[in-house]
Amino acid sequence: MIKQNNILQFQSLSQFPQLIHGFSTRIFGSMRPSHAGYYEAVSNFISKLQVNPLRLVRMNQVHNNVVHVVVDEEGGKVVPETDGLLTDQKQIFLGVITADCLPLFFYDPKKQIVAAVHAGWRGLYAEIIKEAVAKMREQGSNPKDILVGIGPSIRVCCYSVDEAFIEKFREKFGDVEQFLQPRDGKVFFDLQKCAKEQLRIAGISENNIEDGDYCTFDHTDVYSCRREGKDFGEMMGIIGMRNEI
Repeated sequence: MIKQNNILQFQSLSQFPQLIHGFSTRIFGSMRPSHAGYYEAVSNFISKLQVNPLRLVRMNQVHNNVVHVVVDEEGGKVVPETDGLLTDQKQIFLGVITADCLPLFFYDPKKQIVAAVHAGWRGLYAEIIKEAVAKMREQGSNPKDILVGIGPSIRVCCYSVDEAFIEKFREKFGDVEQFLQPRDGKVFFDLQKCAKEQLRIAGISENNIEDGDYCTFDHTDVYSCRREGKDFGEMMGIIGMRNEI
């Protein structure tokens, strides 16, 4: 990832002048709605991206696999009980908040469609990635044209799991050994590798995936639930298309 003006961005998506995207860092403050200063933090971040607050659409994330297609009239709203947003509307910007879970951005430059997805382990288990790609296909996208960025999230270096977790995934998906790293008497799970496999199955080319390789647990300029405990802060990711220049 590249970091400019305290905002983290994907190199692959930064080549498109009409595309606005980025992740907030700790300097903007916590984007967790229950935290004091939330509105000021969001305002400061979106002003840096030159996003109108009345055009930002956010989610009440619940770790499911629901992907909502956003229409122009929903600008400024919070969509209930969903973990994915998708739109082909210009000047609509999609927001996702995370603090170890995977934030994923999708962009189809041919059909001009963007999506933002929140995928923790529950989202991966519920196959929200498959649902997001299916929704994009319904809107006319060809998976071979879709670019994907995997944002700041806890990585296999720091994400230890128990046997019950492993068995849950094994029962549903079969072989999960490729996602496991035994180390120092513990087992660590590679969420990003799991996401890439689900993207591959959905038809996304490996060459079209940019893994930000930014561990939230290791990097103190972003928030981490595991590092901070129950009062953890959250970062916000935003993606959207502005009008043609």
